[in-house]
Amino acid sequence: LELGLRLSYLGWIEGDVGKTLREARATLEDARSPAAFHLMPLLAATALASYFAGEVSDARRFATRALARPEATERPHGYVYAHVVLALHAAEQLDVRSANVHAEAALGALSGAGLEETTTAAAAHLSSAVAHAAAGELREAARSAAMAARLFGETTTDALHLHARLTLAEVQARRGELVEAAAELEE
Repeated sequence: LELGLRLSYLGWIEGDVGKTLREARATLEDARSPAAFHLMPLLAATALASYFAGEVSDARRFATRALARPEATERPHGYVYAHVVLALHAAEQLDVRSANVHAEAALGALSGAGLEETTTAAAAHLSSAVAHAAAGELREAARSAAMAARLFGETTTDALHLHARLTLAEVQARRGELVEAAAELEE
């Protein structure tokens, strides 16, 4: 039970990213048993924390390990977040093909798991937005970023939500929608 609670806490990265990453790694050490029920989503949460801490090679390594787990597809939240991390990283590297593959995998996992209206879905739409933006597909990027921002809601302020809002503003600016971009940044 304690491990499950710690895992749910790690899903929201607010405030001190370094502290969240340290807690993720400590929790991962506590769950080293290969049969641990929470290991796969914990690897994905550690990947996400690593990504936002700027430790992208660790983020890729943890996300890849999460997806290699035999139960990966049975843990839809972790599965989506691992693909999101890989899509975000690939888009930053302008590896459009890889970004699209991971974004599509993240989005594809939503419907079968009933996650279409969740923050997990918001993260998947964010990965789609950055993949489209990397490809120069700004209309699709704006649509996906707006969906991500809507699904995150007005009250969340975690790292992924802020990334979605910044992505939406960036795409709006690239499309020449400067008033909308400024309004997005003011909120």
